[in-house]
Amino acid sequence: MASETGVYNRKTNSSMVLRINMQKQDWIQESVPAEWERLGGRGLIAKILLDGIPPTCDPLGVHNLLIFAPGLLVGHKLSSCDRISIGCKSPLTGGVKEANAGGTTGLCLALLGIKALILEEQSPQGNWWLLRIHKNGVDFDDASPVVGKGVYETAKFIQEKYGSKVAVSLIGPGGEMCLRAAGIQNLDQDGVPSRIAARGGVVAVMGCKVLKRSSSIQKGVADHILLIP
Repeated sequence: MASETGVYNRKTNSSMVLRINMQKQDWIQESVPAEWERLGGRGLIAKILLDGIPPTCDPLGVHNLLIFAPGLLVGHKLSSCDRISIGCKSPLTGGVKEANAGGTTGLCLALLGIKALILEEQSPQGNWWLLRIHKNGVDFDDASPVVGKGVYETAKFIQEKYGSKVAVSLIGPGGEMCLRAAGIQNLDQDGVPSRIAARGGVVAVMGCKVLKRSSSIQKGVADHILLIP
């Protein structure tokens, strides 16, 4: 489901919650609930999980959520603040878990006006997607050319396909196999996938969503962000 105004309403400079259903390959944008307005990063992730999933759900099952949430200070040009929090019910601990990483992903989400990106359900096995989030909406692109490839090879492929000004969160073969010790890699300012969010097994949840990557392109204000397994 798409809004006529796209993901980000620049006229009002408003932020929103973007929910993406991996099973149906559709998306919807929502206003930020009042009780979420003063939360960001790990605090917002904990609130979304406590409100939104059954406490006894399987961390690698369809009811778990994978959440990308920039902190409240991201995008305000403060040193070391442009980070991204990625969270879910942990496959390792069974509790609320957030992994934090640097790179360009958090900044691009903030510039797109996305307070929280929430991935729901799971794609049918065998259908790997490159999730492309941009100012006009969300696209599901075929990720089969990079399935089974390492993060450096995948990042190079993405930059050649979408341009060098792209922010990316991606997983490699370990994430595709839902290994709990792997990580979600994010590009640094030089375009190298060197910033990793790995605590709590968050990568296994991304792999179970059958998502190869997510990326976002920055041109002035960010044009899009892409997520990949």
